[in-house]
Amino acid sequence: MGISVGIRGISTYEDKLIISLVGLEGAYICESDNPEDPNSFKVIANMSDMFNYPAYRYQDSIYGGSIWDMATYNDSLYVSICTGRPENKPDDNTMQSFAIIRGDRDDNGKWTWTSVVGDQEKDNAKYTYGIDPERTRSGAANLCVYNGYLYIGEYNDEEIALEKVLFDQSCDFVNANLEQSVNLYRMDENENIDLVVGDSDKMFPNGSTTGLGSGFDRNENQYIWRMQVYNDKLYVGTFDTSSLLEPVGQLTNGDLLEMTDEEWQSQIEYIKVLAELIMNKYKTPQLPVNAPATLSVSRSEAKDMARSVNNAGRISKTTAAKAENVISLAQEVEAAADDTASQEFIDKYAELSDLSKDISDSIGSVIDKIFTEENIAKMTSFIKVCVSA
Repeated sequence: MGISVGIRGISTYEDKLIISLVGLEGAYICESDNPEDPNSFKVIANMSDMFNYPAYRYQDSIYGGSIWDMATYNDSLYVSICTGRPENKPDDNTMQSFAIIRGDRDDNGKWTWTSVVGDQEKDNAKYTYGIDPERTRSGAANLCVYNGYLYIGEYNDEEIALEKVLFDQSCDFVNANLEQSVNLYRMDENENIDLVVGDSDKMFPNGSTTGLGSGFDRNENQYIWRMQVYNDKLYVGTFDTSSLLEPVGQLTNGDLLEMTDEEWQSQIEYIKVLAELIMNKYKTPQLPVNAPATLSVSRSEAKDMARSVNNAGRISKTTAAKAENVISLAQEVEAAADDTASQEFIDKYAELSDLSKDISDSIGSVIDKIFTEENIAKMTSFIKVCVSA
């Protein structure tokens, strides 16, 4: 049924074991003082109690991460929740950020739930989804109590980002995550929040209390995975996504655009052959230009190009000069493609695109199949990942 029915959050509250579950009706939280007895578990919060925040289907944020983590702090139970669903995502390259709710139990065992991080207008939450309005990447948050504070560690949605790379050949989601590496916050007993690790912005103009930027000053840190107190210190485990992005970086430009290395190389050769034909036509306008004998493109494509050049009539000096520049630029693109990914490659590839279309238009040849807006966008997206990682 596409429902993520595992257990995730588990904690203790006073004399009870607290666990979170997912069933056909969504997420819920149970308590028990005798976990060995299956009949001892009592539901203390359902979807309605949790403001219908939990996302629990496979296509949701963190693949239906739902209730993510729980911790007892200041005599209350704090619960972090994945809320992102396809219908509430802000745009194509993010999911709605996490929420945090607080549970309080009275002397009669009745639980009352309050939205702390979530919908400020509808649920009167103190903070918006994800805490900071400018922070839009983290679909989940991990919790840990240390030295009188509740620490809140961000967790970016790399699963959805990787899915975009594999199935849509787009690195835009990954790039958006790399632009907002994870922050670490702490909340006091009055639910006031400080930025412990992260970049300065409108909400935290003075930056973090530690002086460390987002991701602990490393773009690749995309998860604060777990936190634990030991020997009076807080230890924070992260996921450095360079291990995930490395195979992405090993994709060739052609592979990302659903082409083999050979296909991508042949398209660059297509450009060079066309430019050479134009140069030959300019040098000897009275003679027909023939397809070259030795080709790295197909014979039929070469004949079509030669026919287009011959039908164009006299080649102007300006078009010939542009064709000469195309040959030189194509060689630079080939050289850059064999080197480390860089912004220089993006710039040269885009320049080659514009110049090639220009000479193609001059002779009526069709070259749009090589340099489409989609191909340029995907190429740029791919290189950004390589540079950031």
